[in-house]
Amino acid sequence: MCRESAKDNIHKNNFVSCNVLVLIICSVVVHSFSYLGSDVSCNNDISAEIQKPILAANRYFHRLRKHLRSHLTTKSTKMFMYKVLIRPVITYASQTWTVSKTNEEWLSLFERRLFRCIFRTKQEKET
Repeated sequence: MCRESAKDNIHKNNFVSCNVLVLIICSVVVHSFSYLGSDVSCNNDISAEIQKPILAANRYFHRLRKHLRSHLTTKSTKMFMYKVLIRPVITYASQTWTVSKTNEEWLSLFERRLFRCIFRTKQEKET
């Protein structure tokens, strides 16, 4: 339809006029979204992304707690269980993390708690 009217206008007025359809695109601002399995936030905070593997490794730790606290299981077997079952869960995609001091403390805290369970040490009380 636009071509036919354009041909008529060229012959009459020596210019082309055509109806133009303008689309107005509405965008929505989101604070975070998931992209390829990673959470992307508007302020580039990776803390939530680091918390996910810590929570998943914590679930594995609690499932294995009976074996890790057992006197019948040797320390070498417990360390093998940690290296094979728990550490891969917590370090999955860790190459892409930008670790802050707080996130580093969370990871260290989890690992210390796990090692206390494996080696059966008690926490010293602060005075």
